[in-house]
Amino acid sequence: MSKGDIEVIGPYLGVRRYRTKANNTQILAGEPAIVGNSNYAIAMVDGKPVVGTDSFLGIAQVDDTRTASLDGRVSIVTPI
Repeated sequence: MSKGDIEVIGPYLGVRRYRTKANNTQILAGEPAIVGNSNYAIAMVDGKPVVGTDSFLGIAQVDDTRTASLDGRVSIVTPI
């Protein structure tokens, strides 16, 4: 996916910050995110979400701040 793929234009529950794991695929603004291992947010990739396994978080409002060696954070908008 690329930056700005999806935009939340309707009502939403709010914006929440989630941790992102170092060295994972970066979550760009406008990309969907799911819960990964240890409750980190991860970018939703092809074939995801798997029903009964993955939990959808929402759409990233900004790019995440993680680097190759440091964990970061990302703000996620949760649509209704």
